[in-house]
Amino acid sequence: MIKGEGEKQPWDGDDDSAVPRYNRRMEMPADVYKINKIKAEMKNGILWVTLLKVEEEERKSVFHVKVE
Repeated sequence: MIKGEGEKQPWDGDDDSAVPRYNRRMEMPADVYKINKIKAEMKNGILWVTLLKVEEEERKSVFHVKVE
């Protein structure tokens, strides 16, 4: 889950609800992505999230079947 909160602007008044808030939930299965290698960086107001995929050979759910 990614959560964020913007800065309150002077014209927004005194109400806390005037602070922009957002959140986003994404499914990232541990058997497809390297969860411990996730990186996030904020550049010029843009959130960059880097996910590395698990190689096919490393996946426990992938089975190779020889077809004759």
